[in-house]
Amino acid sequence: MRTFLITCGTSLERNAKAAGYSVDDAGLEKYFLSVEPRTSCAEASCLARLNFEPGDTAVLFCTATSTGGRCARVIHDGFPKHSGFEQPAGEIALREIPDLFGMGERFSDAHLEFGKLVKSEIEAARRKNAGLALCPIGGTKPMAMMMAAAAALAGVDVYYAREDTAELSTLPVSQMANG
Repeated sequence: MRTFLITCGTSLERNAKAAGYSVDDAGLEKYFLSVEPRTSCAEASCLARLNFEPGDTAVLFCTATSTGGRCARVIHDGFPKHSGFEQPAGEIALREIPDLFGMGERFSDAHLEFGKLVKSEIEAARRKNAGLALCPIGGTKPMAMMMAAAAALAGVDVYYAREDTAELSTLPVSQMANG
């Protein structure tokens, strides 16, 4: 039983568009289900490399924008149908984060709340004695920074699914927290 916390971006839409698919909900789903997980988008690639399986939980964090939310929903809804993953696949939860594109204090407050949400998900995984992987691979740069900061404070490593190789890289931020 493992928990994966993943920031979700818009690579699904970018890749679908490059492959000639429409980027509405139906086109994105058709693309997502028709290609290997490692090539569909960064988020599915990460889950494939981490061997996402029954009993695992993934939490996708996305911006509450039309594009970010649509990509995350297609991944969330399409996972149980995707032949590239053992079925039934593990559970995937979706968390849309509002106000990440606000200005000034709203921007800071929204990212602080996001960091607190990541921290609470880390604590929940620890209470379940679940293995834990934080994967800030999509979304905005500030989302990735806040997730990495939460990982460092909690003493948890960060994983990055590199698009140029089949490798899953570990960023050992836990060593920073543990001296």
